[in-house]
Amino acid sequence: MLIRRSCILLLLLTGVLQAQPLDSLLSVWEDEERSDSLRVHAYKEYVWNGLLFAYPDSAFNCAEKLIEYSEEKTYPKARALGYNIQGASYILRGDRVKALNYFEKSLLIFDDLEDDRGSAAALNNIGLIYEEQGEYEKALAQFERSLAIEKSLNDQKAMASALNNIGLIHSNMENYELALQHHQLSLELREETEDKRGIAASLNNI
Repeated sequence: MLIRRSCILLLLLTGVLQAQPLDSLLSVWEDEERSDSLRVHAYKEYVWNGLLFAYPDSAFNCAEKLIEYSEEKTYPKARALGYNIQGASYILRGDRVKALNYFEKSLLIFDDLEDDRGSAAALNNIGLIYEEQGEYEKALAQFERSLAIEKSLNDQKAMASALNNIGLIHSNMENYELALQHHQLSLELREETEDKRGIAASLNNI
């Protein structure tokens, strides 16, 4: 069985917020003395880790606060992150069509902000939905654009994942030589970063 990444890609944080418990994240969100960036990312993490996977309906509703915040503070990234959560919520509820709509709205904002990491994440999610729908050419275009962004950021782990996804698409299209090439490139990057789970996935796909 081919191994792929989850269709819901967490927009990773850098810094201390990743290690904070949920109540601490909520405190950051409620602290009006904090910067917009810290507050928004803390709340995004709170909803994602505390609600999304257990209560996707509630997570969808809570994400509306990010959209409201984006209007109140003129901080469009909050809207993009809110849409990303709402797209993920629809994935968990089995509605790929609505999920795609929200991921595409998220992508438009990230592109406008020139937020490369956000754009790459949204492209990955869109590509995986197209893959599930059997629209392989569309999926391939999203993954290749995501890979180009990850290369510009020199993010080896993300590059490896994008290469893996491209390899899976080529397998689905029975382009086995191209699939093998991409999985081997993915494996090389995963070995460099000592990503043991990724290495196992690439070896399985090869």
